[in-house]
Amino acid sequence: MNRNSVKRLIPLALVALALAPGTWVRSPRPAAILDAGLVATRIPLEQKRVGALELRGAWTLDSRHSLFGGYSGLVALPNGQLLSASDKGAALRISLKDGEPVSGEMTSFGGQDPLDDKISLDLEALTIDSATAQVWAAYEFLNTIVRYDDPTAGDISTDQGTSASPPKMSDWLSNKGPEALVRLKGGRFIVLAEGTGPWDRQNHNGLLFDGDPVEGPRATGFNFHAPGDYRPTDMAALPDGRVLILVRTYTLGLPPTFLARILVADPADIDPDGVWCGREIARFEPPLPTDNFEGLAVAGDNFPVTLWMISDDNTAKFQNTLLMKMEWDGKMPGE
Repeated sequence: MNRNSVKRLIPLALVALALAPGTWVRSPRPAAILDAGLVATRIPLEQKRVGALELRGAWTLDSRHSLFGGYSGLVALPNGQLLSASDKGAALRISLKDGEPVSGEMTSFGGQDPLDDKISLDLEALTIDSATAQVWAAYEFLNTIVRYDDPTAGDISTDQGTSASPPKMSDWLSNKGPEALVRLKGGRFIVLAEGTGPWDRQNHNGLLFDGDPVEGPRATGFNFHAPGDYRPTDMAALPDGRVLILVRTYTLGLPPTFLARILVADPADIDPDGVWCGREIARFEPPLPTDNFEGLAVAGDNFPVTLWMISDDNTAKFQNTLLMKMEWDGKMPGE
């Protein structure tokens, strides 16, 4: 390999390192700013439909607040707000007006200090019980699930929560642990890992809990099969008992290109001796705005439902925090 070829490969290698699971190349951190607000800038969309989904809006979110960015979990709160959490242990509560983001409150999540940037703060997924407004969070490096009280009534920044480390998650790889979490109607839970091993990119460890995983219920293991090089990044429950699964991949470049798909799957099809798969309902790729989508939420008790999707900017200068809004009537493409 000649010197010019080496020079071309070095930038690509650095990008790959920045995007590798559990590894970050962060932009330099400025002095802490804890009083800045959220700015939401609407992105014009010529495309009005993607797969089975109607596109309702897209925004770039930005803030000078030191806790802003890195969002990997998203839920719709009963009070009409959105709650997102980052892989540095911070919370973003988004207020909506006429169905659009207008402001945001940024705090720590669960009484921890996000500015410490500890491994224990790697929060990757959220799910919610809309009846009680309790929220569960999955922490990847610790392979731990934490339940928090109603964030609409209390202060999520001081709620220490109730945690558990399910035995069947104990051997999940530290940088490929729980990445997607959902509470099903009836009280069961599903957790999906980011991977199973270094050479298997399509099959992912999964657990189906008979109840609240914090209370130690029986857990049934299974494999989730993702398409191609895609990895699961979030899940959200639907009114009819099915779940949506957000999967994401990227292609190397300067900057890299992120691609995402939304799948729909039925928990009734989970078989410990088989492989759980989903059916694609939407594909997000250029010319649509794309980034590292890692958070997915469903709002609504009946179809059509509203879908919200947020991206993790990895606190990198070449990425953005995008928020997208869609609507789905529950029908598959072509129906």
